[in-house]
Amino acid sequence: MTEGRHRLLVGSANPGKLREYREILSGLDVAIVGPSELDPVPSAPAEDAASFAENATSKARAYALASGLQTVADDSGLEVFALHGAPGVTSVKTRLPRSATRGCSRSSKECRTARRGSCA
Repeated sequence: MTEGRHRLLVGSANPGKLREYREILSGLDVAIVGPSELDPVPSAPAEDAASFAENATSKARAYALASGLQTVADDSGLEVFALHGAPGVTSVKTRLPRSATRGCSRSSKECRTARRGSCA
């Protein structure tokens, strides 16, 4: 329910991320909304900048302009030390082979022990 509350747009299509924002800000007079809850639903902005910060800024600005709402956004990715930081900001466009990610849902320590180097 957003009636009478300040609306804050979280520039993400990730339901888990939206849930986290709602939990964290639950005590405030703010209603968290995602892009898919708007009418019309704004197009997802390109994430083609050179850094996570630039992508986040671009997303927040694009969603704010499209919606007229105060907006926050982030950009995240996978930076693997063993790959010298790759895939980095292009993580969303990178598909790692299944063998490279097998067992990586475990903690880092368990992963390193189970499959030396593939998840570190």
